[in-house]
Amino acid sequence: MPWNAAVGLTAGRDDRYKQTIDTWLIPMYPGTIYVGGMVCINAAGYAVAAADVAGYTFAGVAQEEPDNPGNSTITNAGAAGSRWIKVRKEGRFVLDRYEPEDQSMLDACAYVRNDQCVAIDAANVTNNILVGVVTQLPTTMLARSPHNDIGTDEVEVELMVACRTFTGTTTTAAATTTTAQL
Repeated sequence: MPWNAAVGLTAGRDDRYKQTIDTWLIPMYPGTIYVGGMVCINAAGYAVAAADVAGYTFAGVAQEEPDNPGNSTITNAGAAGSRWIKVRKEGRFVLDRYEPEDQSMLDACAYVRNDQCVAIDAANVTNNILVGVVTQLPTTMLARSPHNDIGTDEVEVELMVACRTFTGTTTTAAATTTTAQL
């Protein structure tokens, strides 16, 4: 099917399903990202330390550096894209929480506040960069919880990596088309 197919399916097709892995390598923007810290992709398409910044999209949680295992920081001192970072994009992570503990946070959305902290109340962030859904609260709130590894100022979040809006120009032999969203 061509990329610009104007009509929907009229017959079955091979869905071309691929089993995915839960990590990916992303080219870095100059700067430092800490292992275990949340990572965003900036508007130019490079990995940066997560922050509540316009144009950022949540990408996942930084894992050890591909070319330097065991290192706790990944630094790109060169040009954008000259270093890569390994990011885990699926799973549940225990992250610092900005707001006071509240049972109603369970199953609520969590948003990027900085590279180690999420806000559950969207009023406490500016750009509503979705990290995921709160799946576990501190054990003091959930007396029957089988998990005892969540601190009183933390929550467990199931990552929900979202796609970002692509605004660019695609050129074909016939015409130039501006893409509003992919």
